[in-house]
Amino acid sequence: MKKKSLLENYIYNSLFQVFRIISPVITIPYISRVLESDGIGAFAYTNSIVTIFILCGALGINLYGSRLIAYSRDDFDKRSRIFWELFFLNLFTSIVALIFYFIFIQFCSEALKQLYYIQILIFLTSIFEISWYFTGQEDFKKISIRLFLTRFLGIIAVFIFVNTKNDLPLYTFIISFSGILGNLFLWFQLKNEIKFKLPGVKNLFKHFIPSFNMFMPLFATFVFGMIDKIMVGKIAGLSEAGVYEMGDRLIKVILPLAVSLAAVMMPRMTNSIANKEYEKVNFYITKSLSAVSYLSIPICIGVIAVSKEFIPWFLGDDFTGTYLIMNILAFAIILNAWNSVTNTQVLIPYGKEKICALIIFIGLIIKIFINLLIIPEYKAVGAGISTIIAEVFITILFFCFAAPYMKLKNFYREFFIELAKFSIAAMLFYLPVRIIGSLMGVSCLTTAIQVLAGMFIYFAVIILLKSSTHKFVIDKAINLFFKKINPAKLRDEVLIDEK
Repeated sequence: MKKKSLLENYIYNSLFQVFRIISPVITIPYISRVLESDGIGAFAYTNSIVTIFILCGALGINLYGSRLIAYSRDDFDKRSRIFWELFFLNLFTSIVALIFYFIFIQFCSEALKQLYYIQILIFLTSIFEISWYFTGQEDFKKISIRLFLTRFLGIIAVFIFVNTKNDLPLYTFIISFSGILGNLFLWFQLKNEIKFKLPGVKNLFKHFIPSFNMFMPLFATFVFGMIDKIMVGKIAGLSEAGVYEMGDRLIKVILPLAVSLAAVMMPRMTNSIANKEYEKVNFYITKSLSAVSYLSIPICIGVIAVSKEFIPWFLGDDFTGTYLIMNILAFAIILNAWNSVTNTQVLIPYGKEKICALIIFIGLIIKIFINLLIIPEYKAVGAGISTIIAEVFITILFFCFAAPYMKLKNFYREFFIELAKFSIAAMLFYLPVRIIGSLMGVSCLTTAIQVLAGMFIYFAVIILLKSSTHKFVIDKAINLFFKKINPAKLRDEVLIDEK
C-alpha cells in the first residue's frame, strides 16, 4: 500500500502537539473559576480511578497493536486478521474490567456515584479505540485530525454548556463523550483498509501475554502520575485534590518543552546502538543530558519565580494554594528531563524495558508510603513533596542502571561545568523577575514581562559564559527548521536513521 508522506506526518503531529499545549491554557482559567477547587477535585479524583480500570481493560494493546500492524503493513489479509484479533481481545478484557468497575461503584460515596456512572462512556471510548492501527500504518494525519476535532469540539461544548458549579456532571459527560466521537471518525476511515475476519478463541488469547508484558511499564507510569490525586482526594478531601490537580496539570503542560530535545535525539541513539557506534552513543548521551538541562533548569526556576503572580489571575482566588504546589513540583521538570535521557535514550534502546518498569514500580511504592505518612498533615503539599522524593529515587536508579552503558570518560567534568553555567544563569534572573512581580502585582502583563525578562537575562548570561550546549542546541534548532521547509532533507535524514 502507498507509504504515507514523512513530511506530512511530521507536520500533522507537530501541529497537534502545539494544540495539545495551547488547549489547556484556553480552558483551565475558565473551568477553574466555574467548577472551583472541589469540582475540579471531584473530577480529577474519579477520573484517575476510572482511568486505572480502563488501563487494566486495555492491557498494552495500543502499543502492542501498533507494532504488529507495522510488521504486517503490506499484507492485507494478515493485517485484517491481526486487527480483529486485537479488537475482540480488547473487547473481552474491557468488559471484564467494566464488571469490576460496576462492583467498585457500589461501594463508593453516593455523592460521587453520578460522576462514576457518566464515565462509563470512557470505557466505550477505550473499547472502540483503534488509533493503534493507524499508528502502525504511520497514518498520523488521521490520528491528529481525530484528536484535534475531539479537543476542539470539547472546548466549544465546555464554554457553551458548563456555566455554573452545578454543571460538573455535564462537564464530565462532555469530556467522556468527546472521545467516542473521535473514535467514530477513525472507524469511518477503516473503509478499504481491512476486511472482517472473525477470530478463533485460540488466536484471540495468543496475544494476551505479549500485550500484558507491554502493559506493565505503561500501567506503572500512569498510576505513578495518578496516585497523588486519588490519595489526596481520599485523605485530605476533594478541594485539596482540586488544588493539587491544577498544579500538576500546569507542570505537565510545561514539561514537554523540557523533554522535547531527548525525543528528537532518540532515533539517532537507537541507530548508533544497533550499529555498535559507541563513540557516537557517548556523544549523543552527553549532549542530550546537557541539552535537556539547558532548558529544564531555567524553566524550573522560571516557574518558581513567576508562580506567585501567575496563579491568582490564571486560576482565580480558589486556587491560591496551587502556587506552593507548583513551586514544589517545578523540580520534577529537571528530574523528568534527565530521566527522559537515561530512560528513552539509554535503557530502552538497549532493550531494558523491564528494568524501566521495575524502577517506576519502586518509585510508586515509595510515593504511596510517603503519601500515607505526610498527606494527613500537609495535604496537597505533602503529595507534592512525596512526588519529588520519589522522582529523586527514580532518577538515581535510572542513572545507576544506565551507567554501565554510558561509559563516558570526560562526560562528568563537561556535564557539571555546563550544569554550573545553567544554574548561575537561572539564579541571576530569579531576583530581577521577583522584583518585577513585587512591583507590578498580579496581572497577565506582569507574567508576560517576567517571562521575557527572565529569558533575556538567561540567554545573555549563557552567551557570556560561552556554553557549548547553547551553540549545539541552536545548531539543532536551525537544522530542524530547514528540514521542515525542505522535505528532501528531512526524508534523507530519516532514511539514514533507518539504515
